[in-house]
Amino acid sequence: MSTLNAFSEKERQYFQYQARQEYLREQRTIQLEQEAMKREQEAMKREQEAMKREKESLEREKEALERENETMQREQETIKFETQAIKAELEQTEQALLKEQQEKAAALAEIERLTALLNK
Repeated sequence: MSTLNAFSEKERQYFQYQARQEYLREQRTIQLEQEAMKREQEAMKREQEAMKREKESLEREKEALERENETMQREQETIKFETQAIKAELEQTEQALLKEQQEKAAALAEIERLTALLNK
């Protein structure tokens, strides 16, 4: 009977040992999973920070492009205004030249008339 009790006690101790080992394995697995989740969360946090920095950079770039666009629009308006001024000046010059040519033609006609009168 004592042999059976000893054998039974050893078997019980063996099962307790197995249960304890299984518990320790489960705890280690849980710990490893928690560590993996923590690393993943840290990686996600770093990625979010990188995305935030990239977004801020894109916003600054967008603002710079908007300022550049506004500058280009002002330059285009200036060029348009200058072109209109040059066209107006050119028209005035053409009109002055035409008037001068007409005056020269009239003067030549008057000279020819006077020359014809003198030759008579």
